[in-house]
Formats: sequence, C-alpha cells, structure tokens
Amino acid sequence: MNLGVRSKLLVSSALAIVVGIAIGDILAVRVIDENVTRRTQEELDIRLRLVERRIAEHATPLDEPATWTTLAHDLGTNARGRVTIVRRDGVVLGDSELDESALEHAENHGSRPEVVDALAHGLGSSTRTSATFKQRLMYVAIPFRRGDVVTGVVRLAVPLTEVDDEI
Repeated sequence: MNLGVRSKLLVSSALAIVVGIAIGDILAVRVIDENVTRRTQEELDIRLRLVERRIAEHATPLDEPATWTTLAHDLGTNARGRVTIVRRDGVVLGDSELDESALEHAENHGSRPEVVDALAHGLGSSTRTSATFKQRLMYVAIPFRRGDVVTGVVRLAVPLTEVDDEI
C-alpha cells in the first residue's frame, strides 16, 4: 500500500502528538508525586513536633508498656496517623495501631531508616511499603528527650493513598 504525502504527514503528526502526550503525562505524574509527597512530609513534620512535645512532657517510666500504648493511641488519633514510640535501643514502647499483646512481638525498630536518621541528624524520613500493613507509607521521626538526654524516637506514619489517588 502506497501512502500519499498527505497521509504520511497525517500519520507522522498523529504519532508525534501521541509521543508528546505520553512524555508529558510521565513528567506530570513525576512532578505531582514529588510535590504532593513534599507537602505531605511538611505537614507530617508539623504534626510530629506536636506529638514529640506531648511525649517529652510525659513522665511515665520507659518500662510501662500499657501507659505508652494508651498514649500512642491518643496521639495517633490526634495526629491523624500511626504513632510509634521507640526507645533509643529500638524497642517499641507504644504504637497506635497495635495493642499491648501485639507490641510484645513487634520487631526492633532500631535499624529503620527514619529512626537511624532521627537519632543521627534530629529528623528522619522514609517512604516504603509497610511489612505490617502492606501499603505504601511515609514515615517521619524525631528524637524525644527526658531533660537533656535523648530517650528515644517518636515516629509518625501516614498511608500515601492520598498521593496515589491524586496522581
């Protein structure tokens, strides 16, 4: 089949338009993902600092899991996210999504990237799929202190379904 000049131009133009739209779509998704993720992290940082202040004021000894679990549940509700309170050695003191019996079997969080960064630099963040909840989450973490001593890390996590939905 022989195509005329007009047909060749039409096919070439249509192909160029399709390729241009596909490239534009890929770039737009990447920009939207970065912007929404950055906004989400900034909002989480603010909420996390408020949570950390409450934990720093909390005078409960570190060996009372029931009290820490109750505090984590209350803070998780107020912060609209999953709050995890981690002792400096990585032991989970409380988690807003786990009850006290499940907390006994929680993995040590000392090697989680956001916890490591929070202890090393004062703030840590990470985006990954949660092994526990099987969904993509954004985590932010900061250390909490008792007096001048860093006692542990508080972490706030939210699902990135909002980011995924916007994309």
